[in-house]
Amino acid sequence: MHRVLLALFLITLVAPGCGGDDPSPDNPNGGGDAPRAEKIPLDTWSQVAVPGFKQMSGKVAKAGAMSTYQQEKKTAGGATLQVRVTFSPCAPSTCESLEPDASRDHMRLRRHLNRKHASNPKLVWDAGHIDFAGGRKGLYLYTRSYMEEKQGGGTRRLTAHFFQAWYHDGKHLIDFAVDIRGGKRVTSDADLAAQMTKDEATKAVQAIFTSFQGAF
Repeated sequence: MHRVLLALFLITLVAPGCGGDDPSPDNPNGGGDAPRAEKIPLDTWSQVAVPGFKQMSGKVAKAGAMSTYQQEKKTAGGATLQVRVTFSPCAPSTCESLEPDASRDHMRLRRHLNRKHASNPKLVWDAGHIDFAGGRKGLYLYTRSYMEEKQGGGTRRLTAHFFQAWYHDGKHLIDFAVDIRGGKRVTSDADLAAQMTKDEATKAVQAIFTSFQGAF
């Protein structure tokens, strides 16, 4: 669901005349000072500052907006969390119930994981409610999979590790996808788990949502 929405959104982003303000040397995202959290016009979405995070990119289109942030503080495993934030109008296929649903969770898992990881007997995953600012409740999905395969005279290590969260108010949808950058070499599931715990990813997403809550 979210991948289809994101693909349509990216197509709109590259269309002529859909961008926000032109960038300048002093402000590569365009526009003036970063807006305050309580008011976020769509055309300034890409300029929202988030304490504790560095903005890596930001784009605005008629269909919505997308920004990417890197957390300044590294995780316990020495990795950097990078969070892609996507904001878009609701559609029946995107703004579903915010109550946990096991069948939908399994569908999302299948979209994220290849066949090998999906069949990993040691696959770790969890889904449920996530608390956001203002008493709002969204949903999250956390997944981790570590596998080893013999390849030639060595060992091939396969990993999958992600955290996704989302919230909507019936009119607009905000989606968070957390990726890992850097960190220590992974040679076990414990190493992979240390790169990003569910708690670390949850706190990162909650912190970013606080700066965007004015949109809801």
